[in-house]
Amino acid sequence: MGFLKDGSFATSFIDQNPIEETEVLMDSRTNKPTGYVQNVSYNIVDVGRMAADPAYLADIKSQYQSVFLDPKTDYSLKQQYLTDIGYSAHTWEELSGMDPGFAEREVKDAMIEHQWEGYFPKQFGEKVALTQIELKKGSALLTQAEQFNNPIGGQPYVAGDTVYVTRAAKERFKDPDAKEGNDNIDTYAAFLKLSNTDLIAELKTVGLTVANRGRFGVNQKGNIVVWEGDDATKFKEITPEVFRAILAKASSTERNK
Repeated sequence: MGFLKDGSFATSFIDQNPIEETEVLMDSRTNKPTGYVQNVSYNIVDVGRMAADPAYLADIKSQYQSVFLDPKTDYSLKQQYLTDIGYSAHTWEELSGMDPGFAEREVKDAMIEHQWEGYFPKQFGEKVALTQIELKKGSALLTQAEQFNNPIGGQPYVAGDTVYVTRAAKERFKDPDAKEGNDNIDTYAAFLKLSNTDLIAELKTVGLTVANRGRFGVNQKGNIVVWEGDDATKFKEITPEVFRAILAKASSTERNK
């Protein structure tokens, strides 16, 4: 495919002018700030130009023909295909009785619209990864995206549209504007209620900042570690029991403030 290379998007379709932002890291369990922020870089993927790429259009046409024009393909399979790509305006029985050009346009448009929702990555490879972001009025990302066309409609992106980007996470650091207080108690309590297995899984996903004790996470060996310094291989490992004791003490300290 002309728009894919080595399981990722060809650089010719990725805007080379990154948008740099700082994001507040949120706790997935409590949906509250962790006390840390992270610098991230976004590069817009020009999906609109991909959708007009001859190689891409040829592949869509081939997909359509192999499924819907092959007399060996059962009707129920064709109908299921339409369901899988989110097309519900007509059944295949109805489409097959209409003008062939109209039927093809209807189905191919649905294929194009829904391929980025996870259907076609099953064929193109699971390594294909990108992030969807809703464009917000006044954002730097919107200003950049206005230079590109939305594949749905073919017009420049506007606020409220969803744009596809590659996302590169960079360094994380303590949020200078973070406020510590009762929110921490709720977070600590949520972690203390978890089993050791779930606790490690949660720390591996989001990590946790404990007041006056630093940031905790999980290393590649699956052990809880204290994030200190820049060399992850030297992070100190602790047991779940020690981590629970740290949480309990920190919770008590917060309550007695």
